[in-house]
Amino acid sequence: KDVFIEETEVYHRVQEVTDSKGFFLINLDDEYLSKLSMEKGCKSFSLKDKEADYFYEFRRQEKALFINQETKIKNENILGEHNFINLANAYLLALNIYPNKKIELLKAVSSFKPTLNRSQWIEWNGKSVFLDAYNANPSSMKVALKEFSYHCEERNIKNPLVILGDMN
Repeated sequence: KDVFIEETEVYHRVQEVTDSKGFFLINLDDEYLSKLSMEKGCKSFSLKDKEADYFYEFRRQEKALFINQETKIKNENILGEHNFINLANAYLLALNIYPNKKIELLKAVSSFKPTLNRSQWIEWNGKSVFLDAYNANPSSMKVALKEFSYHCEERNIKNPLVILGDMN
């Protein structure tokens, strides 16, 4: 619920500051955020609800995410559904600001490389290591572990090991 309170505060502040003319993306797949009212300037996105303004389809094997089955965001540099959703949301927000720059924005999201320590495979002492040392909360840790599990299966990694640090 704390996440909901924080994100709801951002939502209300955007509505207040922009006189309800701001652009706000609401995740319909989130049990709390989906309860927010769809005010003027709000658009919804979802991986489940095809009635959302932006219906996302993640294709793991293609390393791509489709928006409304027409816009394809493909990126070889990032891993995981959650990272593709974040990239798609950044693209849609930028497109709202720069509606005539769709091609340039698609090139930018296709070539984006995450900073170090964010969902990346590295080689260390002859071992494959999935380094995701930038998890600020339990929900981001959950999706990182899900992604780690998927890639262990995909790479046929035997006896994977997870080391979790204190998140304080």
